[in-house]
Amino acid sequence: MLEQAFYEDVKQQAEANGRSREEILMFLGTHPIVGATTDLMEEKYK
Repeated sequence: MLEQAFYEDVKQQAEANGRSREEILMFLGTHPIVGATTDLMEEKYK
């Protein structure tokens, strides 16, 4: 499965760069909407 391969690759890269696998959290399938203000965020959402 593509998601599992991606997840494992990111975890391996973290370890290779001195980070713990447990430090890395991923929320696959989420699409955060970010804006400087609530109005800007809501405009992006539309």
